[in-house]
Parts: sequence; C-alpha cells; structure tokens
Amino acid sequence: MNDERKFLKSLVERPIGTDVSELFDDVRNNYGLSHIVYHATNVKGLTEKEPYLRLTYPDDWVSRYFEKNYFSLDPVVDAGKTNPTPFNWSDLDWSSKPRRNFLGDAAEHKIGISGMSVPIRGVGGQHAIFSVTSFMSENEWERFLRSYMGDFQRVASHVHNAILESEGVGIAGKHPSLSPRECEVLQLCAHGINTDDIATELCVKERTVRAFIETARYKLNALNRTHAVAKAIGYGLIHPPS
Repeated sequence: MNDERKFLKSLVERPIGTDVSELFDDVRNNYGLSHIVYHATNVKGLTEKEPYLRLTYPDDWVSRYFEKNYFSLDPVVDAGKTNPTPFNWSDLDWSSKPRRNFLGDAAEHKIGISGMSVPIRGVGGQHAIFSVTSFMSENEWERFLRSYMGDFQRVASHVHNAILESEGVGIAGKHPSLSPRECEVLQLCAHGINTDDIATELCVKERTVRAFIETARYKLNALNRTHAVAKAIGYGLIHPPS
C-alpha cells in the first residue's frame, strides 16, 4: 500500500471534528498538491446569508479574484453548477482571451497550472464543490488523476462533513443524504441492473454511473455496491425491489 492509500485509509477513519485547516494541510502534503478550495453555495445552515468559502489560496489572489470579477468568467464555477461528476479543469473551455488572461494571472499568483473539482450534491438542492490544484504538467496530472480521482471523491465528502461539523451545522453522516441521481442509480442497482444497462437507461457514460455509485457508497459508509444498496434501503432513501 503506497503512502497516499495509507493516508486515505487514515483520513476516513479519523474523527470528523478534526481541525479543517489541519485537514487541508494534510491532504495537500500527502498528495503533493498546491491548493485546496471548498465552496458551498446551497447548504442548509451554512449558506443562508452568503456562499461559504474555505481555501488555501494566498490572500492577494483572493482579493484580486473578486476585484477583477473573475467569478463571472471562471469556467470552473460554471462547470461546478452543471457537472454531476468530478471534472478535470483541462477539459473546460479556456479559449476566450479573458479566460486565458485569467489563467495566466492565476499562474503568476502561484495557484497552479492544473486542477480538478468534485461537485457535492445532496437533497433539497444542496450544492458545494471541492477543488484541488497542482503545478504538475498536463501529462503528469492526467496520470495522477487516473490513479487518484476516486480518492478525491472520498476526500471531498470527508471535507464537506468536517466543515459542517466545524461550523456547528452537524455531521451529514449521522443521517446520510444522497443526491437524486445517486438514489436513482442505487435504485436501479437494487433491481439487479448492471452498470452498462444503467448508463444506457440514464443516457450517461458508464464511468458516470460508477462515480455515482462510488460517492453514494462513501456517503453511506458502505463496503461495496451491495452494501450501499442495503443501507440506502434501510435509511428509506430507495425502495426495496418488489
């Protein structure tokens, strides 16, 4: 087991109440990342007055980001609103001159040249996004994500719960909540439908189905797909097969 796998195992076993700054530093150090961002736009108890932001970016970049109104042209923001599954920033549209200038400005502020995000969805329209950046080259980053994309889905969920706890909102894990799509996928799994056929029925890619299963499995603290289905039925999140 390599160091990252050992760290992931220790991460999911540590108490949710761990200090969030310490948690961010541990994730950065163990995966060799530049920065981490958690941005919640619709989380009950957390975002009633304004969006919630927790990050490791330097203060001068945060100030510049808002001063230049980069929020309005950042493709990561747009993708985070619509993408249900993790995405690599290099797959986004950076073709316009303003976006290229924004990217160059971010690089000058040592934000990183590569990045990825994990959307976090829940019932009632709950919406947050977890992002990481790196100075790895494009090829190095692609290889890195092939190995650790699944890790970051689990890290994102743990960070989300840790922030809820630190802000006094409560731990989602005490009463797991799944997104509508995660429930839909697990419901089909409950009826014995395989991954390929679920993808066909929902008109999505097989990897998307697997991503939904993985995030649901982690939220439910389930050992495998069958266990996730059983726990979802137990919580009343899906119906038992007739």
